[in-house]
Amino acid sequence: MKRPVTEQDWEDYANRNKPVRKVPAQPDRRKVNVQRLTWRKRFWENVDKGNGPDDCWIWTGRISKAPRNPVGYGAFSVPDVGGDMAAHRIAYELVRERIAPGLVIDHEVCGNTLCVNPFHLEAVTYKRNSETRSRIAFLGVFPYRRAWAYFQRENGSYVMISIHATKAEAVRVALKRLEIEILS
Repeated sequence: MKRPVTEQDWEDYANRNKPVRKVPAQPDRRKVNVQRLTWRKRFWENVDKGNGPDDCWIWTGRISKAPRNPVGYGAFSVPDVGGDMAAHRIAYELVRERIAPGLVIDHEVCGNTLCVNPFHLEAVTYKRNSETRSRIAFLGVFPYRRAWAYFQRENGSYVMISIHATKAEAVRVALKRLEIEILS
């Protein structure tokens, strides 16, 4: 005697030609944590912390040139993101907090684009960051390694004119070169 046809039989019959979906195995959590520690460790190996927490922490890894900045910004490949991120943004998020949507990171304290010291960085709006940058950049003054450099734009590219210990000194030279008198 045959058994009666059930709902499950009809469902199995309807799905007979459909591919079976295999569920991927869950990753070993210990391996994931080791990988995360590894990229964080690699990140901090590319940072020269100088003489202490108040100094600029200079990014010594790969540098991505920015169109308006002859020095560029640090770049680092993060496995969790699947691509490159700016080094100063990574440092800010690792040490301080997540960057809120709509905010950018400003090198407010030092102005050095290669600095990844999270306490020299501030999350600000794009407008405020542009205002801060444009005050100095229009003169051709940019951070350069552990100093400040005065650049002039010639034939679509920047040419370094001089290097100075402080931002104020570089601005003074730029203003003098542009024949703008400083009233003090």
